[in-house]
Amino acid sequence: MNPSKASNGPPSSLTTIQDSAAISKDISSAHIQDTRIKNSIYASPRLFALVIGINDYQTSGKKLLGAVNDADAVNKFLTETMSIHPSNIINLRDKEATRELILTALNGFCSNSHIQRNDPILIYYAGHGGQVNPPKDWEAGGPNEKIQMLLPQDFDPKSKNPERGQGILDKDFGNILNRIAFDKGNNITVILDCCHSGSGTRNDKNSDVDSTSMVRGIDLPDDYTISYAPESHTTDANRGTKAPVLFDATGRASHVLLAACREDQSAVERESRGIFTKRLLELLDGTAIDIDKITYEDLIKDLQDLPTQNPRCEGTHSSRILFDAKVPNPRKNLLHRIQKEGGKYFLESGMLHGIRAGAEFAVYTDRGLPLDQAQPIATLIAHQAKGHRIQLKQPDSSSLLNIPASAFAFQTKAGKEPDLLLFSTDEQVQGILEKVKDRIENRRISLVEDRDAHDLTLSLGKDEDDIKEDVIVFYIANEKWKTYGLHKMPHPVKFTPKLLCGLENELHSIISGAAHFYSYLRPTMMTGYLANCVEVQCHELQSEGPYSALITTGGNLNVNGIINIHIEEEVDKMYGFKIINKAKVPLFFSLFYFDLSDLSINSYCQAGSGTGMSSAIQPSNNLTIGYGAGGYQAREYFLHPDQEVDVGMLKLFITTDAFDSSSIPQESPFNRSASGVRGDRPKDLKQPNYWDTVQIPVILRKAK
Repeated sequence: MNPSKASNGPPSSLTTIQDSAAISKDISSAHIQDTRIKNSIYASPRLFALVIGINDYQTSGKKLLGAVNDADAVNKFLTETMSIHPSNIINLRDKEATRELILTALNGFCSNSHIQRNDPILIYYAGHGGQVNPPKDWEAGGPNEKIQMLLPQDFDPKSKNPERGQGILDKDFGNILNRIAFDKGNNITVILDCCHSGSGTRNDKNSDVDSTSMVRGIDLPDDYTISYAPESHTTDANRGTKAPVLFDATGRASHVLLAACREDQSAVERESRGIFTKRLLELLDGTAIDIDKITYEDLIKDLQDLPTQNPRCEGTHSSRILFDAKVPNPRKNLLHRIQKEGGKYFLESGMLHGIRAGAEFAVYTDRGLPLDQAQPIATLIAHQAKGHRIQLKQPDSSSLLNIPASAFAFQTKAGKEPDLLLFSTDEQVQGILEKVKDRIENRRISLVEDRDAHDLTLSLGKDEDDIKEDVIVFYIANEKWKTYGLHKMPHPVKFTPKLLCGLENELHSIISGAAHFYSYLRPTMMTGYLANCVEVQCHELQSEGPYSALITTGGNLNVNGIINIHIEEEVDKMYGFKIINKAKVPLFFSLFYFDLSDLSINSYCQAGSGTGMSSAIQPSNNLTIGYGAGGYQAREYFLHPDQEVDVGMLKLFITTDAFDSSSIPQESPFNRSASGVRGDRPKDLKQPNYWDTVQIPVILRKAK
C-alpha cells in the first residue's frame, strides 16, 4: 500500500493544488480571515509556512515511505499545537511538489502582502536530496567540490529540458531566500529532512544504516550535468560576495537551517517516518522545552545525536530564540474549563496558575475549533481570585447567560494586580520598557516612580570586562534579599541603541520571564494554616560507595526558615529534602526552586499521580527528595561566575488535591544554562480544593 495515498491529508484547502496559478492565488490569500481578532496577540500566531513532502517520484524509481507522513505531522503540529491558521500554510505533497510549483510557492512569500516584515516564515522539506558537479566557473568551495540540490517530484536525471525535470540547486534556493529576507526580513527557518547524496533506498554502502531503513538521497551519475542556466539574481547585500550556499556553514544571514544530518551522513527513515523529523516534533510538542525561550542551537543540542545521523544547526542567527520569539509557547496560553455551581460560574484555575482578579476571558463553546474561527459567546471578568478557582462575572454586572457545560475560557487581558513592578531613572531604558510591556498583554507590568515599591531596577552602566561598552544592569529591589548579600543579577544586557529592534526583542524575553517568575513567587495565603502543618528539612547527602544509596549526613540545614550552603571550589556536594505532613488530612506537595539571579524556576517534585509525580502524603508521613523512597534526584548547587553570594527561594505549594503546575517551571530568560539546579518538567494534573505555600531562602556563599 502506498502510504502517501492512505494517510489523511492536512486540514487545508491548499493540499490539492494542481497548477502554479492556483498556488499563486492561494499564497496571495494566505492570511487570517477573521479580522475581528487578527491583530490581537491571542489570534493565531503570525507564522507563514511552506510544507513539502515527497514519497512518489515521477521517474527516479526510488520511492520513500515516510516523507509525506513527516510533512503531514509538521502541518498538524503547526495547526493544532501552535494554532497557526491553515490558510497561512501552503502544503505540497507528491505530484503537487513539482519544481515549478515549489519555486512558485517560495517566490510567493515575497509577493504575499499579508506577510509583514519579520513575521516568522517556515520552509520544511522532506524528500530526496542529491549532489552534482558544479557548472563551469561556479564557485563550489574548492576543487572537486560538489553542489547540492533538492529533488522535486518531477526530477528526471536524464532530462535535458531546462524547464522541467531539473533539481532545485543550492544557489537558486539561497538566492530566493535572500529575496524573501530582503522583502520580509530574515526571520526565516528552513528545515530539511534529506541528505546530500544517497546509496539507494536500502543500505548498500553506509554500514551505520540497517537493512530496515531507507535513505533520503539519490546517487546521480558522474556525468550528470545541469541543463539550465542557474539564477544570477542577487540582492544589494549579496553583490561582490559568494552567493549563499544551502548546505554550507557560511552565508546564512537570511535564514537559520536545521538539517537532518552532516554532509557525510544519510538522512534515514524508519517505520514510515524520518527519524530526524519524528524526534524534532516529539521535542517541540513535549513539555521538556519552552518554544518561546529555546534557541535554535539549544534545540539541536537537546535533540542529541540520532542513531545514524548528527543533526545540524547553521546560520548567522542560530543563537536566536525559535522564530525570533514571535510565536508564543502554546502551553502558556491555557484553555480553562468553566463549571456552574448554584447559578454561578467558576474557572477551574486560580492564583496558583498566575490568574488575578480583573483578568478578562473570552468564552467559547467548542474547544476543538481554532480561536480564529470561533465566535465567543460571552466576555467574563475574574471576580474573586483564589488558589484553585475564580468566580466569573459579566463586566456590566448583568445576569449571566446560560453557558453550556462544554464551554471553556481563554484569557485575553491581564488582571488588575501587577505581575511585575519595574523601576528605572534612565529615560532611554524607560522608553524601551514602555514598548516592551505593551507587547506583553497577558501579564500586567507596571513602571513605577517609587523606588521602594518594585521588584527590579534597570539601570545603565559599564560592562565590568569592557568599560567602553554600555550595559543594562538588573538590580534586586527586595530589601530582605539584599540583606542576604544579593544586590544585582550577574547577567547584564548589552545596550545597543543602534540595534533597538534586537534589544527590544531580548528585553521582551527577559521581562516576560521576570513577570512569569514573580507572578508565581509572590502569591501566599494570609492565614498560613496549611503552612503551619508542614515541616521542611534540608540535608547534605553522601554515598558510602559507588552503588550504595544516598543517606543524610549532619543535621537539618533549615534553621529558623533559612538554609545556608557554603560552596567549595572543586567540591561537589549533594543535598536532599524531607517534607513532613503534620496535618490531619492528606496533602499534596509541589516544590520549586526560584533562582533570583537568573529568573529560572526549577522543579524538585510535583504533586499528582503517575510516573515521576508524588501522590498524596498521609498525615504524619513524609516525602523525601534526593534520598529514601521519594524517587527524586538529589540537588547540587553552585555559584554563577564572579559571584560570592547567591540567593534562591524554595517555594513549597501545599494543596489538598493535585493541581496542574506544568506552567510554573521555566528556563532562565538570560541564558538556558545559567540555572544552578536542574529539574524535570511536570505533566498535567487536576485542580486543587485548598492551598498554601512555604518559602525558604537558600543562601549560597563561597567557602572561605
